Parts: sequence; C-alpha cells; structure tokens
Amino acid sequence: MRAGIAKPLPLLARSGGAGRSVRRALGAARSIACVRLTMAAKQLRVLLVAAKDLAGGAHRSAFRLHQALRLSGVDSVLAVREKASSDPHVHELTPAELGWPPRGRGFFDRLPMPCLTSRDDPISLGLQSIRLNRVIERFGPDIVHLHWINGGMVSIAAAAAVCQPVVWTLHDMWAFTGGCHYAGDCAGFREACASCPKVKPWPIVKSVPRFVLAQKTASWGKRRLNAVAPSRWMTAMARESALFANADIRQISYCVDPEIFHPALRDATRAHLGIPANRRCVLFVNASQPRKGARIIGQLIDEMMHMPAWQEREFLFAGGLPDGLTGAEPHVRLLPPTHDEGEMAGFFAAADLFVMPSLEDNLPNAVIESLACGTPVAAFAIGGIPEMITAGENGYLTAEASAAGMAQLLRGADLDGLHSRDAIARDAAKMFSQVGAARLHAAFYEQLLQTPCSPQVVQ
Repeated sequence: MRAGIAKPLPLLARSGGAGRSVRRALGAARSIACVRLTMAAKQLRVLLVAAKDLAGGAHRSAFRLHQALRLSGVDSVLAVREKASSDPHVHELTPAELGWPPRGRGFFDRLPMPCLTSRDDPISLGLQSIRLNRVIERFGPDIVHLHWINGGMVSIAAAAAVCQPVVWTLHDMWAFTGGCHYAGDCAGFREACASCPKVKPWPIVKSVPRFVLAQKTASWGKRRLNAVAPSRWMTAMARESALFANADIRQISYCVDPEIFHPALRDATRAHLGIPANRRCVLFVNASQPRKGARIIGQLIDEMMHMPAWQEREFLFAGGLPDGLTGAEPHVRLLPPTHDEGEMAGFFAAADLFVMPSLEDNLPNAVIESLACGTPVAAFAIGGIPEMITAGENGYLTAEASAAGMAQLLRGADLDGLHSRDAIARDAAKMFSQVGAARLHAAFYEQLLQTPCSPQVVQ
C-alpha cells in the first residue's frame, strides 16, 4: 500500500459522517476554554524538552501537549533532537546545543548495556546530556518541562542544574528508579534499588542500580520535585518511591485531538485497504516490542483462528510484527510504517477491535487513539490501562496477562454488546481533552511561579 491514506482525511474531517457531532460539540467547548486560558496565561513561556516530536508514545504526548498549550494561549516551545513535524514552534537542537558527539547520542548509555542487562529489558544510566543550559538561554522560558529525556538527551546532573522551575512528566518509572523504565514486580525503588533483578548477577554490575539511584538522590534530593503523572497508577508508584515520595505530583492524563482521531475515517480507510465490509479486523500496534506482548501474540492469533466468532477476520499490524510471523500469512497484513497521525487514525478506525497485550505500561497513547476513533480495546489489567477501559462498555480487561488469558477474554467478547463507536469516541474525547490537559498544566505552571520560596530548593 502506498503511503497516501492520509490524503482523504482532511475532507472527511470537514464532511459529515459519524464523527461530526463529536467534533462540533468539542470545538465549541474548546473555543470558550481557549479564550479564558489565553487571558490567564498569555505571559507564560514554557520550554518542553523531548528527544523527538512524533516518534514514540512519550514524544507524541509531549507534542500534543505542546499543541494544546499553544491552542490555549500559553507560549509553548518544544525543543527536540530530531524533528519530524512541520510545527514552527518545534525547534531542532543546534550542533552547539547538542554537544559532543552531535550524532550517536546516548552512546555512553548504550555502551555498557551488554554487560549490565538484556536487550529486552534495558536500563538507562543518565550519563550523557545535551547542553541544556544553552537551550534554556536561547528560549528564555519561565518553566522548563522535561519529558522523555533518556538516550543521551538530559543527564541526571543536567536536570539538576536548571535554575527555572522544572516540571517532569513521568512517561515511565525511570525518574525514580535505579535505571529501569518499568520495575515489574521489583519494589527496590521504594528504598535503594539494591539486589536489582534486571541486571546480571556480577557483584560490580549488581551495584549499578544502587549507584544510579544514589546519584539521583544526591542531585535532586534537595530540590522541589514537580511532576505530572499521566495515570493514577503512575502517581501511586511515584509516591511510593524513595525519591519522589515528597514531590508535588499532579495526575493529568494525556490528550488527543478529535479533529484527527475520530470514527468518520472508518469507511474510507477500509475501502482504501480493500477490506470487505463483513470482515472483522483485529489491530495490533508495536507488536515487535517484548514489553508490548511480542512473545504471546503469535500464540494468541493461533487461538483466535479456531474461534467461531473470529472466522471472518484479518489481523492488522502497525509498527512491526511479533515473533513467529513474517507478514506472508494469508490472514496477516503488515501496514506501512508511518509517523503520520492521520494515517494511524485511519488504521484505528478501520479496526473492529484493538488488542493491547502490554505486560507493563503507563497510559498508552495507542489505547487513547483507538478509543478516540470509536474502536474498542481488549487489554490486560496492568498499569494505568484499567483507568481507560470500562469492561463491557468500551472494551474488555483480563487480569491474566498471558496468551491463554487474552484468548479466553476474546472467546466471550460480544462487540455488538458494547457502546456504539460514536459513544466510545465521545467519552474518549472528554476523558483525554486537549482543553482539560492545557488548563491543568497551565494552572500547575502558574502555581510554581507564584510560590513564595525558591521553587527549586526545599527549605
């Protein structure tokens, strides 16, 4: 398939169809809220810092927040190492800001990984950094808002050296662990990250997570830590940690643009892909990643092929294939790689069900995008996912995180018994509102600027 599926989407967005009432109501509410926020926050300049603007869930979240803030009147700029969007307020770092080496960022973080842990369960050391002080000098922000900063983006020391009030969105657990991004069943982050189960059992290696957490504590322990957690689950994890136990943590969900993600894309996308009307489509996203369930999807598909309810079906894969599949199977279709949100919205809308077999996750953007397109979700009840899905209304949940558990869940799934696609989309647009996210962030920023004592040092 040629990467041209996004072309009809602007026409659909302007036309009638199933999503018109959702967009009209939200547009009116957004216009009113934007006027109010513009009046309250017109002097505020915020610098968002992320490695990229479109590739990856955390980066897309930063980009969407940036756009929501600007829509609401906040002077937001997003500084990234790699820019893919055409947004004029997203700025790629200069060679002087990148520092040495200008390419291959994160090399010193990746170099010791084979000695420390496996590729499937990486840790980040936070050693290498851009010259963040120069980026701050260029843009002169009132607030610095950090997002996903690993891979040589912002080091532990560089984050500690910022003079302005800092807000950090906890896209994963790295900020308060000894280097892992998700701790699994380990509770070491609540104390000192001793006896880490993720690293190799050599004495010098076993001490690395303890050292990394100690460095974070030494660098950030006397600062006023201000964090945004996208889910209640992440909020609870951060408050249980040794490092963020006393931080000011606000729970603010990610947001999504209903002008891009909406149910009206369904018919045109299915026609473009040549999907018959009577065929049920099951979508998987980023299925090649172990944390996203790569090792169990093949077994799950084998199970589904023998279910009467899924006889007329096709399995769509966006972002890679899992272990054991080549894409040549007659019931499997690998969709073309894309960072275009219009194309991804079409893929979500075309599906009858999005299956999200993540074993560890925060508040996955893929779930938000699917629901915004009116497509129900089947997932494991882990992390923040139960906050997004109401079983029997907009999807299904199972506590058994295995291929057998998901198969059993889907065996009893009745898609016709769920809420309508329009109703699912309306609820998602309200829950993950751009206006709401911008308003809550702007209020947090303003509060930090009005704090009488230093916003960075605990007195």
